[in-house]
Amino acid sequence: MEKGVRKGGTNASDLNASTVVAVYTVTSGRKFVLTDIVVANEHASETAVVELYDQADGASPDAASQKFPPIIVGPQETVVIKGIENGPEFSTAVSALLSGGTGTVAARSVYVGGYEY
Repeated sequence: MEKGVRKGGTNASDLNASTVVAVYTVTSGRKFVLTDIVVANEHASETAVVELYDQADGASPDAASQKFPPIIVGPQETVVIKGIENGPEFSTAVSALLSGGTGTVAARSVYVGGYEY
């Protein structure tokens, strides 16, 4: 049984390679435990590599804040990762970065779910 309240969110803008984009902002003073991720790449021929960070929207990515291994998404594919046990904890926000490839991860193409406590 998980602790806390089930929460989730999606990115409001396209991912880019220079600043992180918030997918879910953690309530002040609380923690968010990641259990589910969905990432869609709309590009017809290019791969997307997405990384997750515990940083506020618009921040430059900081390697020390990376919380999950890179997620590689093929052209016109969707990666679904469900039921992550003992997932990483976030205290600021779950934010995403297009760290590699030239794929297209548009607004509302990343979903994260988990528990906030």
